[in-house]
Amino acid sequence: MKNLSIIANISLSIFFLSIFARYRYVSGHNHYYPDYEKTDMSKYTGRINFSDTEYYDILRQTGLGKAAVNSLKCRPDFADILIRFQSNMFKPVRYAQAGYFFATRRQYATDSFCNAVSAYELAPVENGYVLVTKSSQTLGIRNGHAALVVDAANGTILEAGPYGMSSHLSDISRWRNYPTMIMLRLKAAETQKNTSLINNLINDALNNLINIPYSLLPHKQNVFANIPSSNCSHLIWAAFMRQGIDIAPNGGFIITPRDIALSDMFEPVQLYGVNPDDIWSF
Repeated sequence: MKNLSIIANISLSIFFLSIFARYRYVSGHNHYYPDYEKTDMSKYTGRINFSDTEYYDILRQTGLGKAAVNSLKCRPDFADILIRFQSNMFKPVRYAQAGYFFATRRQYATDSFCNAVSAYELAPVENGYVLVTKSSQTLGIRNGHAALVVDAANGTILEAGPYGMSSHLSDISRWRNYPTMIMLRLKAAETQKNTSLINNLINDALNNLINIPYSLLPHKQNVFANIPSSNCSHLIWAAFMRQGIDIAPNGGFIITPRDIALSDMFEPVQLYGVNPDDIWSF
């Protein structure tokens, strides 16, 4: 019995040490700094047409995807906007962590006095855009968080969580506190098939997806009926699924923010603090 007790204690110690090691690794890799040099954004002054290579260059330099570039390129200060977003992309950011629920912690950008601050500027936002952050972890596992833009004009998003709180509306501005952010939109091919898709999505979400009880592990139930429980990523998946679009067709029993971030149904609008070539590798 003594030997079994020793083995049990050793196993338990290894378990908690592995969690601690994983936690330290994930925490230390919460914000991506470009490992390439800045390029001169003024070369795009007065331009409205870009090649795929140039869109890719702008994405890597500024975090702005093709959709964001196209919404900004006709502005007279377009080059200045690119330089500003590039500065945000490359500048150092401080961040701290706070307890959220049980062993879950979230990261947030801070000033030198550990006060929460906005870390970056948001690209123009539209209804139906999806926000994902990697800046949340549980027991050293990066679970992340997700939200849906339901009123872009007023900066209103729909999200679920934390534990104990039903799905609710909140302000998009607090997403600027996260040291990582992925803004996505449905690929144009999907919205071209159904021009009323986004309006239907938003109306349904506002009428049927608020005040749903939170669950850590909701499964892919029949989302066309009343949804008994949900979490942040499941809620986003359900919103699109109710419009006939499965944004995570290869997902398993549950949907995660990672599934959404890597979904082939979306294209990036803006990236911040993540590697444009590998947005969720850990």
